[in-house]
Amino acid sequence: MSEIEAVLQNNPEHQEALRMRGSLALAKKNVTQVIADARSLLSDNPTSPYALRLLARGHLLNKEPNLAREALAKAVKANPTDTASQLELGRMQ
Repeated sequence: MSEIEAVLQNNPEHQEALRMRGSLALAKKNVTQVIADARSLLSDNPTSPYALRLLARGHLLNKEPNLAREALAKAVKANPTDTASQLELGRMQ
């Protein structure tokens, strides 16, 4: 069991561990895990730009560009100064 999994076993809502596992899942193209971790992150912070971008990237991997655009648009609306989300959304237009 990895350290991340051990942390999540003790605290399934540990934000940093979820971020790390989601990022690793994205690198491994594990769409199901990416989307699940992004949604877990969003349950605690529904306007998190990081979690919304992670969700968008998961949807892109899953060939769901419309859902990816929705997640990025929500990130931009909730966080107008977040240039990373603005750039990702702009690339999709």
